[in-house]
Amino acid sequence: MLLQFISRQKTHIATLPLSGIRAGSAMIVAATVAAGVTLPAAALAGDRIIGFDVGLGAQYAPEYEGSGDYTVSPSGTFSLKQLQFGSLNFDGTGESTGFSISPSLRYIAKRESSDFPELAGIPDNDLAIELGFRASYDWEGYGVFGQVRKGVTGHHGLAGEVGADVKFDLSDKTSLSFGPRVAFGDDKYMSYAFDVPATATALAAYDASGGMKSYGAELKIRHELNDRTFLEGLVAWERYDGDAAMSPIVQAGDRDQVRIGVNLIRRFQLRF
Repeated sequence: MLLQFISRQKTHIATLPLSGIRAGSAMIVAATVAAGVTLPAAALAGDRIIGFDVGLGAQYAPEYEGSGDYTVSPSGTFSLKQLQFGSLNFDGTGESTGFSISPSLRYIAKRESSDFPELAGIPDNDLAIELGFRASYDWEGYGVFGQVRKGVTGHHGLAGEVGADVKFDLSDKTSLSFGPRVAFGDDKYMSYAFDVPATATALAAYDASGGMKSYGAELKIRHELNDRTFLEGLVAWERYDGDAAMSPIVQAGDRDQVRIGVNLIRRFQLRF
């Protein structure tokens, strides 16, 4: 499970406190039951495992979506690597091929317009949490994925991404992946991110519609320090398209967005 965190538009993968991890575990089990997967009674007394990677680091990224100004800020990662609960058994700790599905969550921090003169007169964007699923298919050296999420706070739209990766082993400890990305959003999400109301004093009013938001590419390099500790670097570029590109917010900032980050990652395993 990948959790994406946006602070203003400091787009990065986010860390959650332990309480949030426990809540996420409960949602995973609830989603499994809702999907019709029957868990035997023995699972309740059996060995249940949740394994996940948590990382902390820093990144250089735009102040908010569409901003032309950059800042260095804290960043983090969280990904579900292992889930064993009776007959439910997911293990992403090693190289694997085939189809997989996992939860996806993104956190978008509040955007306070008073911090940016170009956003004068635009209401603040409330903190948003998006929940959804990620589906992927991997071959040896290649992979494709798609993920879609619905806003449950802040906005109530749909947002997601599709992408593909080519994967290389640079050594027995170091791997590299690279591939294209396409992001999209429905009317509600695009309005949340790119609308300009008539009350704006620095920008013309604008009403964004749903569709493709951006296209770009991402490169990631990961080095294994030991079997539970990793160093990961990321370089991502996206170019806004369609209604997002035409938004006065983007035109006053920059259509091209770059993000550079590095995180130290630790793998944890909980048994209960």
